[in-house]
Amino acid sequence: IILYINQHYTKIISVDIPSGLYLDKPNPESSAVVKADYTFTFQMPKLSFLFPENADYIGEWDILDIGLSDECIEKQSTNFYIIEDTVIKSIYVPRKKNGLKWNFGHSLIIAGSKNMRGAAVLCTGAALKSGCGLVSIHSVEKVISSVIQKYPECILSIDKDENVCSELPDISKYDAIAFGSGMGCNEKTYDVLVKLLKEIKQQKLVIDADGLNVMAQYGHGIELLQNKQIVLTPHIKEFDRMFGKSKDHFERIHKAIDTAKKLNIVIVLKSVYTAVVLPSGKVYFNTVANSGLAKGGSGDVLAGIIVSLCAKNYSIESAAILGVFIHSVAGLSAIRNLHPESVLPSD
Repeated sequence: IILYINQHYTKIISVDIPSGLYLDKPNPESSAVVKADYTFTFQMPKLSFLFPENADYIGEWDILDIGLSDECIEKQSTNFYIIEDTVIKSIYVPRKKNGLKWNFGHSLIIAGSKNMRGAAVLCTGAALKSGCGLVSIHSVEKVISSVIQKYPECILSIDKDENVCSELPDISKYDAIAFGSGMGCNEKTYDVLVKLLKEIKQQKLVIDADGLNVMAQYGHGIELLQNKQIVLTPHIKEFDRMFGKSKDHFERIHKAIDTAKKLNIVIVLKSVYTAVVLPSGKVYFNTVANSGLAKGGSGDVLAGIIVSLCAKNYSIESAAILGVFIHSVAGLSAIRNLHPESVLPSD
């Protein structure tokens, strides 16, 4: 029957869940599943809706409120949550009207290289625009020149190398550090990261992009992540390079849970529905899909937002959840005025 339905060239609407699709685990490759154009599910999305490989079965989806008790839902045991307004309201701290710049933290961005200057510009700008009181940038001179033209508000630290970052500045005065955007996958980047991981004490650290790639390439350093205030922000391919390939997103999510618990860190697993995996084993999904954000540079912006929130004294868990939410809402705002094809991370 399912094969017959899928062969008919008409709009297919599924109610609750497409027939044949599992609720909370991956489907066997041989299983028959209705390929719906629209799915109207009840009260909350099913876990399987959030796996990229199921997108062709679910189509566009929406939630129908059928009046289930919120109190009853809250009592159910689960490790999987949606980033919704109630979650954001519980962690967001309004900006003090009488606050001074040092009340809002000091971020250090270590990013960029001679041939990848834009990543540092995007990360620095996002940190500034997310409310951090002071933002410093450490990079090579050509990157610094690009950043200061766009953002004269930031504080500069110039590396002695002309091409890639080769040294670590004094980190004692910073509340949070972002590392990796556009730095290049090379041994110097790796050496600076290892030194940073050994020196860091109370500061919060966001590792993105090439910071993740060098750990995967050189095969060391992951053990240095343990029990520090660290947020990793890999997309699917970066995660697989670091922790091994997964046969499906369900396995990848559970691998991220095991890793976050073992290392006592936060992992922001970027995908269509980004998952924020906490050291407790809880996972918070962003369910607002926006293909306009599927552009090079979006991750650099997200890293800048999260490091800014970390510097403003949010916990790494709250900074990751709130950062993903802000990034998503900003993307939605952009596509109100621009087509998703035309949206840029710099918007």
